[in-house]
Amino acid sequence: MKRILLAVDDEKIFSSVKEILTGRYEICPFDSQATDKEYDLCITDSGFLSKHTEMLQKLKSNNENKYLPALLVINLNEAEFLKDDIKKYIDDVITTPVDEDELLFRVNRLLGINNTVIMYSQEFLERSKRLQEAMVECMPLAVYGLDEKGVVLSWNRAAEKMFGWRAEEVIGKRLPIVPPEKEDEFRSFVRRIISGESIVGVGLRRRRKDGTIFDCRLSTAPIRDEKNKIIGIMAAMEDITEEKRAEKIIQESEQKFRTLFHSIRDAILIADTDRNIIDCNEAFTDIFGYSLEDIKGKKTFYLYENMQQFEELGEAIKSHYGDKPFNYTVNYKRKDGSVFPGETGVFYLRDTQGNVTGFIGLIRDVSERVKREKKLKESEERFRNIVEGAPDPIFIQTDKKFSYLNPAACRLFGIKSPAELIGEPVMDRFHPDYHEIAIERIRALNERRRPVHDLLELRFIRADGSEVWVETAGEPIVYEDKNGALVFVRDISQRKAAEDELRKLKDNLERQVEEKTKELQERVAELERFHEATVNRELRMKELREEIKRLKVGIDRK
Repeated sequence: MKRILLAVDDEKIFSSVKEILTGRYEICPFDSQATDKEYDLCITDSGFLSKHTEMLQKLKSNNENKYLPALLVINLNEAEFLKDDIKKYIDDVITTPVDEDELLFRVNRLLGINNTVIMYSQEFLERSKRLQEAMVECMPLAVYGLDEKGVVLSWNRAAEKMFGWRAEEVIGKRLPIVPPEKEDEFRSFVRRIISGESIVGVGLRRRRKDGTIFDCRLSTAPIRDEKNKIIGIMAAMEDITEEKRAEKIIQESEQKFRTLFHSIRDAILIADTDRNIIDCNEAFTDIFGYSLEDIKGKKTFYLYENMQQFEELGEAIKSHYGDKPFNYTVNYKRKDGSVFPGETGVFYLRDTQGNVTGFIGLIRDVSERVKREKKLKESEERFRNIVEGAPDPIFIQTDKKFSYLNPAACRLFGIKSPAELIGEPVMDRFHPDYHEIAIERIRALNERRRPVHDLLELRFIRADGSEVWVETAGEPIVYEDKNGALVFVRDISQRKAAEDELRKLKDNLERQVEEKTKELQERVAELERFHEATVNRELRMKELREEIKRLKVGIDRK
């Protein structure tokens, strides 16, 4: 009884093949002693062969007295598995699901290599032939057969559709799809296949009936007769025009990505879900001092100041896992050992199903920003100390609301704590008479960012409803990331009271002066009247004296 070695990993294939062949042949499952024995045939599958190619080679070499043929059982979608380094060990192929008649036919044909003659019924052979012809005809790939001289023997419907020639136009003639400049290439393929070589997935350029040249992918195998003699070529052709177009688009997209990737001046680090480094850009090398060759495949932890920083960002990634990108700042360590703060934007890499497959870290050296922030914080602290101790009221408004009040401002408004007014509208503290001008000044500060240095006298309303006279000026500032104004206030109540008192004294004095002036004017008028009367009397007396004098002169003459 013929001995068949069953070297199959797939349990389903193993069971079906063993069931068909048991009783007809001696079935020997593969074990550790398999290479020490001789067999008439080896049946294997892609799972076993991908791991034990050398084992099959050893089995073939151990059969010193006779040739050991090998039958490969594969799925239709495993055609690419038949690479050159595999094909040289394989004599025939059968696809799953395994058909009993076909398996027996192929097994006995291969056993016939060792001079075992097996007779099959004409009925089975005809059925097998029709099955194979139907399979070829319904395949979506262009399938055609050639003899050893390159003359077309068969031409399926997909070939008609792909190339434009009908079967009756090409069968019995030289293959018309080869461009003239590719004839040498075609003859080379024919020689290789006729010599027993199979070709899988080779990219070619071929011609259609209308003369257009297109990209295609060729897979071929020799056709053998019942004596295992090569009598022709079976070829399958796939139109990959769209695939090539897609590849070009992908290449262009990849080129754009790489250009952008390396033009960004922030460091970019790409890692898998275990935080093993996959890629980095040129800016990363500039900032960290490491080249991609230095770090590829390594864990990212040695890029951090210490393990605590590494774990801290790891916890942040876990807490945001699968969410939107987020920013986090940790301390990193350069190749030269120097440490710097890095603001890290973490983005997620996903596959076509949306599963996270890795991370992209966009790292920006924020050393200068941290220094500026530190100086700003120190400046703000000094500012706060000065403002807090200022004798005059000072407050900050943003969005027309109180955001800060110093102790003097609290006393001015009659409140115990700034919290009583923080967030409240500032216009509530302005007397209605001054709302219009106050709004205009706030607009100049908040929107036009112009200082308001000219002092404005107005009245504020305290918490208890009483009014207080003040004068104000303002300076535009940014407070808590909002445009606002620093408002300087001076309580001028006492000055206003003094001004009122002076105004009253002035009014009283003016009234007294007016009364005295009136009295004097009356006396002057009386004096003038007296003077006028006196003068008139004197004139009259003079006239009388002159009249008396004239009378005396007249009397004397008489």
